[in-house]
Amino acid sequence: MFKVLSTCALFFSLVFGEIFINNPVGSTQWTAGQAQTVSWISSDGSPLTGTVSIVLRNGDPNALNPGTTLASAIPAGSGSTSVQLPDNLAPGSDYTISIVDNNNASVYSHTFAIAGSGNPLQASSS
Repeated sequence: MFKVLSTCALFFSLVFGEIFINNPVGSTQWTAGQAQTVSWISSDGSPLTGTVSIVLRNGDPNALNPGTTLASAIPAGSGSTSVQLPDNLAPGSDYTISIVDNNNASVYSHTFAIAGSGNPLQASSS
């Protein structure tokens, strides 16, 4: 029985691994408090099934914080969803979107920037 469950989990992980996040990308800049669109495609053209959650995370790429769930129970086959960013996000260029399936398998976007509510992100000088 364990072998069957392990095989099924591996199969679902491999299928889920075919998702490619195409928004946001590395050059994206969002603003806290605004609605944004997260979109994804099947990298091999196969239909996407099941549901996913959209999680906003930030921090060191090797140790991302647990994040904030922006949307859940989104049909994977929809390919996109609109999310509302919290107003109180700290400005930064170390944000990423994680799409998580029902088996807790995740795929990640490139890192991108979020400006504070109403304030464009500005480069600091030292």
